Amino acid sequence: MTETAERRIALFMPSFAWTIRAGIARYSAPPMLWDTINYERSPQAFLNARRWHPHGCIGMLGRADLVKHARRLRCPIVNIHGGRMLHHGAQVGCEHEAIGAMAADHLATLGFPYFACIGFPGEDPNDDQRLCGFLRALPGRQVDVFDVNAVYPGYKKRRGALIEPDDEALHRWVGFLPKPCAIFASGDMMAARVLRAALHLGIRVPEEIAILGVGDIPEFCLDQSILISSVIIPWEQIGHEAAVQLDRMMGGGDAPSAPVRFRPTGIAVRRSSDTYAVGDRVIAGLLRYIRTHACEGIGVGDVLNQTTLGRRVVERRFRSLLGRSPHEEIQRVRLEKVVQMLLHTDATLEAIASESGLGSSSRLSAEFKKRFGHSPGAYRNSFQPRR
Repeated sequence: MTETAERRIALFMPSFAWTIRAGIARYSAPPMLWDTINYERSPQAFLNARRWHPHGCIGMLGRADLVKHARRLRCPIVNIHGGRMLHHGAQVGCEHEAIGAMAADHLATLGFPYFACIGFPGEDPNDDQRLCGFLRALPGRQVDVFDVNAVYPGYKKRRGALIEPDDEALHRWVGFLPKPCAIFASGDMMAARVLRAALHLGIRVPEEIAILGVGDIPEFCLDQSILISSVIIPWEQIGHEAAVQLDRMMGGGDAPSAPVRFRPTGIAVRRSSDTYAVGDRVIAGLLRYIRTHACEGIGVGDVLNQTTLGRRVVERRFRSLLGRSPHEEIQRVRLEKVVQMLLHTDATLEAIASESGLGSSSRLSAEFKKRFGHSPGAYRNSFQPRR
């Protein structure tokens, strides 16, 4: 960390990126001397920033024109968009294919027979990777893709202009999707548009259409009549890492040769995807029981006690509808709890094992490594901020 005279840092962030700015502020707290100003991402704002003569710049620069304006600042730049590589700059962002894969995994657990996704393939590299990860995680499944660029040929020229939620093409797509259908939107703003279109058409959410966005941005996910589920991105950690990289470059260090990317940390499950569309009321009830009680140490026997069906029948129906056994579903829910506790608490492995229903730290470690390929400790450490 460089401790020197006050540094002027120009930020170019949308209003919803307050958690990124919180990560930057956490790094630049005293004794650091950073004076930060957040500008709009407009040509005039970049011109105003040039007059301020910043020592460094951090921005969500997802378009070529934004990158061009940022370079004119003639100072080290960190691009948080993570899609396009900058010359003589640093990239910090997400593992976007992992976002798509996590979205597919979540929606696949709901038992929906049909899937769809909506985004900006070809225009936004992040969307390319997110949608690619989603499609790759659903091999053999037919997925209906809504390409915004193809449907709205003037979209690129409008540079991010909003698509009205009552747009005829979007309504037509949502209306004609086979149902029940699980929809992955490449961002929360798009997920909100899909939700409004569905509600306008009288489609029940989540019973007929489940919706999942990306970013867990409150103004899009929570300001709705039906709260929207979303893939959680570690925005604060990304902001902190962006500040680390900028400080290094302002001190004369080189930018990293490759983007620094972080994995998504989980799913914020809300009403828009809080359902099971398995078409079997008995199995749906058992799934709800597992979700509620898995971390209480239940076993398959406890699940079977909730129904008059025999074990073989239940096992067969689980396999047919979900592709996994009741035991595997119990373990899946427990490991979701483990991941959240690793990321958001300082609890020991013993405490996490107890809270998740896995019983012991050795069993937790074995199950975790079997599922994710590395130890719980390594997973937790990979998300720790660095100075």
